[in-house]
Amino acid sequence: MPNKSSFPKIDIHTHVALPEVLKLTKKIKIRGNKPGMQHWVPKASRAGHLTQSKYHQDALLSPKLRLKDMDAMGIDIQVIGMNLPTPTYWANSEIAQEVVRQCNNSIAEFVSQYPIPTGRRLEITEEERAKCSASH
Repeated sequence: MPNKSSFPKIDIHTHVALPEVLKLTKKIKIRGNKPGMQHWVPKASRAGHLTQSKYHQDALLSPKLRLKDMDAMGIDIQVIGMNLPTPTYWANSEIAQEVVRQCNNSIAEFVSQYPIPTGRRLEITEEERAKCSASH
């Protein structure tokens, strides 16, 4: 279903799965069970997210499938970002910078796998801003 509007249709909140980043985040542990230190996402929600992620895994990993879905929905531009696992919020600065750097590299690789036709884009989100601020 192509977008027949003169304005682009933009999906401003989509996620991408980045295996290299997920591998890095496995090192990060939740710090405790006091308020502000425990996992705040209920177990049932985490289980539902895992099921949903498995169902959509191919589209989360493949720019080709994502572009096909965009075509089916008439989306011209998608803003993509990594949905980091909750324990990432407790990463020390060294690991956090490594995670952000890998997010940037992996998303750049993801969007460069296929030439994007004029007027179609997959955009990098907050990871790019974090990279810029970490380098200063």
